[in-house]
Amino acid sequence: MEREKYSLINLDCSECAERIEETARKVDGVSFVSVSFATASLHIIAEDFREVEKAIKKVEPNIEIQKNNGIKESNRLFDFWSELFPLL
Repeated sequence: MEREKYSLINLDCSECAERIEETARKVDGVSFVSVSFATASLHIIAEDFREVEKAIKKVEPNIEIQKNNGIKESNRLFDFWSELFPLL
């Protein structure tokens, strides 16, 4: 198993990130999990990610989980700041 990285769309608060991490940690077959509110990302090593995803959706139904396909966090941050300050 390799460590996988996912983007967490609609992650609104640090408490939500903590709840997601705690929930994922309780799923059988998860050997590593880390959720970052700052980057809205999930790093995980799990035997069956579908089970993890189901558990997350139960506690945070508005979260959308997307596999990171090489998009760097710096690009996401650039997009965020570009939207916030479009004239710069």
